[in-house]
Order: sequence, then structure tokens, then C-alpha cells
Amino acid sequence: MARVTAIAELPDEVTPGAVFAATNTRIHLWNEVIDGDVLIVDNGSRVVAVARVNDYRIERAARSGEISASANFRMRGGVATVTDVTFVRDRGSAAWVEGQHRDDLNDVCRYWKPRVALASMAAMGEPALTIPVGSRPPGDRVCRLEIRGDITFDTGEALESKIRAAAGQSIDLQIDSEGGDINAAWGVWRALGDHDQFVAANIAGCALSAAVIPLLAADTRTAEHDAQIMVHQPYITTLHGQAFNADALRRVADDVANETRHMVRIIAARTGNDWDIVREWVERETKLDAAQALQLGFVHQVLHDQAPRFPVARRARFAPINGPYTVTRKTA
Repeated sequence: MARVTAIAELPDEVTPGAVFAATNTRIHLWNEVIDGDVLIVDNGSRVVAVARVNDYRIERAARSGEISASANFRMRGGVATVTDVTFVRDRGSAAWVEGQHRDDLNDVCRYWKPRVALASMAAMGEPALTIPVGSRPPGDRVCRLEIRGDITFDTGEALESKIRAAAGQSIDLQIDSEGGDINAAWGVWRALGDHDQFVAANIAGCALSAAVIPLLAADTRTAEHDAQIMVHQPYITTLHGQAFNADALRRVADDVANETRHMVRIIAARTGNDWDIVREWVERETKLDAAQALQLGFVHQVLHDQAPRFPVARRARFAPINGPYTVTRKTA
């Protein structure tokens, strides 16, 4: 008996980053509740609920192109929770059997199958990955990398080498760092920007200070439900024991100000927020929890076993990580 995967499309009002599958989501076959799992997958604009089951009746109907799925959901506080998925007989089948040749699938299945595959690539117990519109293509394999602890010159160089060695593979980057050397962080940013395949980043604990920069280089960004983000101005920590006159100190201050402006431009471009607003966040040292990070575009999805309760999560806009950056002031 082979596993069957079925696509249940959700309406347009359900937007990416604001839809979750509840832990008790039920799967129905006619009037019977059957075992299986439900996955939420999006392409940056449309969202589908994916039901995966092992049932010989559904397998037989799927092979003959006579099975589809529909999903019910509830909206609360701008968040949609998929409550159940029902299999129905339908000649316009939106389901496939594991191992079924691509040429035997209809257009809907051919479109969603690679996105479902990538969303399923997470290691056992790890959260799923999603693919936004305009992202880099997924590789045949996934390379899992980590940023943990302080970002230093040595750790940054080591991570850059691992990124280069992962050519042709998707990258799943786990971040739990309080920051560190800003130049090392920019080196990781550039390496991720030059990578040829899909990059997903997840905040597994915190992404503070310089650790936000590698996070923003990813095609899709997620956060654990208890994750934290913090942005602030860069600091100079190399003045101890050195002699500076007034002109030299002014040059150092100018360098820090330029670095701050560069950071603000990147954050504004990657989150879709106004430049002046981002500058205030950076200058005031702003901390965000996972729900705030989702609402403000730092991440695209909060990973949790239930739909979290927070205000409406808007869809983040995407910008190329190497520019150009065009930021328009928002108007009411």
C-alpha cells in the first residue's frame, strides 16, 4: 500500500504566513475518520492544505484519477486554522500516489508536488519548509547548517566555506545566536546571496544583533513560537588601547553611521517596511517576539503546534537580497 498525497486549495482570503494546521485536524473519507497527517504549503500567494494518508481505497481511486480533497477552516484574529480535510470522489483528481510518474499527473499535481516535497524535507520532528514566489529553485538534497553562539571571524569563515560546499543543494539554516562581528555576518550574507539553490532559515532560539543579517538572506524565514529578534546600531569594540584624535574619531563615527544606514536599507527591503520606521527600530534597539516578527515581515511563518493568537499577519514583500532597494513610504 503506497501513500497518497492530496491537495485541498484554500480561498484567496487565506494568506501565506497566517494559516496553520491544528494538532487535532481530522481527515475524513466519506463518513469515516482515517489516520494521516496534514501539511500547510504555499507558493507565496496561494495556500493549500495537503493531506497524506495510507489507505488502499484512496490509493485505488487516486490511481484511476477519481479522488480529490477539500478543507474546512476557521478564521480568528486574522489567522486561519485548518480543522479538517475530506476526501471526495472527483474526476478532476488533485492527488497522487507515491512513486507515480510525473507524466501521469494533472497540472495541479505537477505544480504542487515539488513544493510539497520541499515542505516534507525537514528532518523528523523538525518544522516544514515553504517556498515563496520568486525564490531560488530547490536542490535535489538539503544541507543543514547552523549559526549558534557568537558570530566571529573564524565561525563566519567556516560557515561561508560550508555554504560554498553546498552548491546544488537547498540550505536549511538554523539560527540561535546573540550576534557578534558585523563584518563576519555580512560575509555569511554574501555567501547565502551567491548560493544557487533555495535557502530556508529558522530562528531556533534567538536572532539578535548581527544574527539578523544571515536570517534576512533566506528565501523563506521561519521562527519557533518562542523565538526572539533584536536589531540595533552596530558597535565599535576595537578602540581600547588605541590613540585617536578628533578627526579619527569622526571618521570612526561616520563608518558606524554608514554601517547603520546599510543595515536599515537591507531590513527595509527584505521586510517591506518603511525606511524611517526601520531606522527608528535600529536606533532604539528593538526586540520582537515571534508574533511581532511575523507581523512586521522579518519571518514568513511562526512554527507552532497550534494557531497562535496575535493580530492580522500581513504578507511580506520580497526583494532581491543584493538590491536594488526601492522602499516606498506607506500611506493610509
